[in-house]
Amino acid sequence: MYLTNYLEENENLYSENWPTFLKHRVNYAINNLSHKNPIRTIDTPSFLNELGLRALKDQAKMYSYLTKNNLFLNINLKKLQSEFVSLPVTDIASWIDSIALILGNYELLYDFVQYRYDEILSSNIYELLIYSGTIMSIFENNRAITLFSQAGKSTLSTERQATALHRELVFRIKRMKERKNISRKFDELFSKISEVNPTEQLRLTALADNLYGLYIVKTNFDYKIKNSVANTVLENAQVLLKQYVSVESNTINLDEAYRYLSQVNINQAQLLADANHLEAAEKILIENLEVVSNHAHDYVPEARAALAYVYYLEQKLDLTIDNCQNAINEFNQIGLYESSDTIKQILVAAYYKANKIEEAEKVWKDIKDKFD
Repeated sequence: MYLTNYLEENENLYSENWPTFLKHRVNYAINNLSHKNPIRTIDTPSFLNELGLRALKDQAKMYSYLTKNNLFLNINLKKLQSEFVSLPVTDIASWIDSIALILGNYELLYDFVQYRYDEILSSNIYELLIYSGTIMSIFENNRAITLFSQAGKSTLSTERQATALHRELVFRIKRMKERKNISRKFDELFSKISEVNPTEQLRLTALADNLYGLYIVKTNFDYKIKNSVANTVLENAQVLLKQYVSVESNTINLDEAYRYLSQVNINQAQLLADANHLEAAEKILIENLEVVSNHAHDYVPEARAALAYVYYLEQKLDLTIDNCQNAINEFNQIGLYESSDTIKQILVAAYYKANKIEEAEKVWKDIKDKFD
């Protein structure tokens, strides 16, 4: 297979100038393509199983940088396309997963899924349907609804059925901005969650509550009312996730749950910040940073970045600068370059307000050079 050979060639070119996680990703992709069922770690995230249905562009930035500096081979897109056309449908999931992990080329994946859409839809392969639905969601293509619906029908697992329905709701709310009939879909989701085992009910209900909070915020209700309801829903999600981590023993599930808990905390802090309750938002985010530092260290940069932003709103500039600098370094270490660039913009603003003009201009030049 061309993709496997390409990855093996790059593995043989391994350089100390590679980001530390890249070797793990290349090795994971090779084993994934060979159906060896490699174990995922924080270094090998499932970008096509992303809860927010977002295109994470960090890998594409890294690939561009490495190829420009002759640290990674350029892929031959014609050979890649030729291979995809004849690929057995049972191999497509691992194949597009590996493309997302190594190249981060979502436009290419969109074209591929569109080309073989009918085969994918009739495959009854849960992972393939979820991955393909995610790709369609990124480009706001309504085929995502059909794919997620079919994913739910392809499995006897009520947990997976609930997960597929959750993805469909995320697409409807976040990507298509739907407001009508969403309540009925939430009723369907909560009903399905009630069928899973008690431990997983805690996790899935928390995810649904977090999404419902987002839905409430995006409605046309009175600002104070919707913020109050959303805040209550998020508090419930926090309680459920804290119960979940107290009874769950699987390391991977715990890591994921602490990430969910961190995201819920960040969402609640954002609601408080929007209502100008900055001290309360800061308190939540300080506690959140402590929790992820102890239990899910790889999510520290996201937690620290959220805290840095609230410090900036409070005009606590020294704390803003310190946390921005740490978050930037931490994001870069795990390959989240886009997130790193976003925090640099807050750092520039903090430097200017602190009258540290030279430092601000240095960081701004770094940002500008990347976009030129």
